[in-house]
Amino acid sequence: MKEIILKVLEDVSANRQLNMQSEGAREMIAEKLETKIQPHVNKLIEEIVVGISKEYKRLKENESL
Repeated sequence: MKEIILKVLEDVSANRQLNMQSEGAREMIAEKLETKIQPHVNKLIEEIVVGISKEYKRLKENESL
């Protein structure tokens, strides 16, 4: 995650100096970070939900025995 954030900050600052006190600059960076991080968050959520679903199914099958 840190690498993603550093890469976005590097990309944003490569061609311009940003005034971090500017709400527009902060909003732009936040949007770029969200775009890069969201797929990783979605994958984590999917892995958690699928893992819980599989474990629940396994427990229910064991109860039937």
